[in-house]
Amino acid sequence: MKLKNGQLIIYEVKKEYLEYLSKFDDNVRRKSDRRYTGILVSDKDVDYCIPLTCQIKNRNKKLTFNIKDKEEIIAQLTINNMIPVTDNVITIVDISRDKDKDYLNREIAYLRKDANLESIIKKATHIQKVLYNPKSYDYNFFKKLCGNYQFLEEKCVEYERVQALLPELNHITNRDDLFYIYDNLNNQDDFEAVAQALDTPVRSATIQDMSKDEINVVLTARRLNQNNYDINNIPFIDSTIDNRENPYI
Repeated sequence: MKLKNGQLIIYEVKKEYLEYLSKFDDNVRRKSDRRYTGILVSDKDVDYCIPLTCQIKNRNKKLTFNIKDKEEIIAQLTINNMIPVTDNVITIVDISRDKDKDYLNREIAYLRKDANLESIIKKATHIQKVLYNPKSYDYNFFKKLCGNYQFLEEKCVEYERVQALLPELNHITNRDDLFYIYDNLNNQDDFEAVAQALDTPVRSATIQDMSKDEINVVLTARRLNQNNYDINNIPFIDSTIDNRENPYI
């Protein structure tokens, strides 16, 4: 459980990150006017945000946690819809200045009770264990209603690396170009090196026209060219590009 000064706090997830993850998993909430606020739990050094919702529904008790005030259910944590996050895609909600401060104060007061924290962690841990065990009784049911956490963790890492690299490039300004490079690499460890090799006026304009083979041969082409090989004779490289403006140099 993510705490600040020993206290549970509420976070808000940035919209552009939500929109990015929602492309890969239907269980990630789509773009909407509602904020994505929630609390953080940790699993294997990965932080997950469990979203809050005020739309009270008769959801499965194994997948949700009811938040009460004087025995009245005022909100829910939809644990099955938790998503992996990093510090760069979340912000702390300052409840004292928030337009919904009265409502949020009621929620956080209930969540901060030790017994409730233990229950939330127990449910989140159980969901993770079930989804990593296809023989579990609840596996098929949970799989339909929960995100593909392992895949979403990979996409979270990808997003973080793309965001970190983009400001360092001179000619690649489209984030989708970097995602295209990353997703087509045979070895994602090469991502930064390949992106930097393609960060030229010529190649930056045609990245998404490149094939998977062209992207994966970039480092080989660059290395061979530095050893005075004719880069235009290397398969998959556009032979019409003038060597003086070669993007792999």
